[in-house]
Amino acid sequence: MASKSKSIKLGSQVSLHFKLSLENGFVVEDSFNDEPLSFTVGDGSLEPELENSLIGLIETDSKVFHFSAGQVFNNKDESLIKKMPNADFGELDMSSVSKGLILDFETPSGESTPGMIVETGEEFVTVDFNHPLSGKAFTFEVEVLSVN
Repeated sequence: MASKSKSIKLGSQVSLHFKLSLENGFVVEDSFNDEPLSFTVGDGSLEPELENSLIGLIETDSKVFHFSAGQVFNNKDESLIKKMPNADFGELDMSSVSKGLILDFETPSGESTPGMIVETGEEFVTVDFNHPLSGKAFTFEVEVLSVN
């Protein structure tokens, strides 16, 4: 008698391959040719909306989910786009700082947060601290490898 596959629910330990792609086909992240992602549903490894899309899937399931702009990652918050003096970048070689570069910044509380360079100038750099997928539609493709 074949055993019934367990479905994903809150607290399940899951191992899966995934790919996040923008509407234009640009691949943001892809684990299919790398190590799978292993996590416990509800531990914060994935955005809640992404985790919720997995609920009910079973081992060997493959599925593609489509998310509209702002559905998972909020739309852009203009207050999170900051103009910073070049002096704030310390010892960093400013010639290596270019549009699209993502750097880690330390918040006043000491936490690390990514910021994407959106503009560079002689004295200032503009940094966007929104999530890189803020305001973008994307697909989330998954292949469930195991559910415990």
